[in-house]
Amino acid sequence: MSAESAHLSTFGAETEAEIRPTSRICRQQVDGLANSVGTNYKLAEGAVARSILQGAGPQIQQELDSVKPKSPPRGGDIVVTGGHRLSASCVFHGVLKKWNNGKDDAEAVSINVIVTDR
Repeated sequence: MSAESAHLSTFGAETEAEIRPTSRICRQQVDGLANSVGTNYKLAEGAVARSILQGAGPQIQQELDSVKPKSPPRGGDIVVTGGHRLSASCVFHGVLKKWNNGKDDAEAVSINVIVTDR
C-alpha cells in the first residue's frame, strides 16, 4: 500500500477509481452531503459530483440548473438541491476555484465554503 493510499484509507476517503454510483458517499445516512462543483455547475465533471449525479439521478442536475444563480458564479457560492434518489435529503454544492498552487485565494475560498454559517 502506498503512503497516499494509506493516508486516504485513514480518513475513509475514496480514490477517483473507487467512486461509482454504489459509492459510500451515495449510501450515507445523513441529512445532507457536501459537493464541489465548477463554475458551470455540471455534475458530470469531477469524481464525487459524478457519483452523486449517478446515485441521485438526472433530476438533481435539472434542479441545480434551475436554482443556480443567474449571475456569473463566483468561487464560494453555495447552491442547495434536494437529494432525489440519495438517502440524504439535500446536497450543498459549493463552487470552488481552480487550485493554482497557492498563488491566489483558492484555499481561502475553499475554507469559506466548508466553514460557513449559511
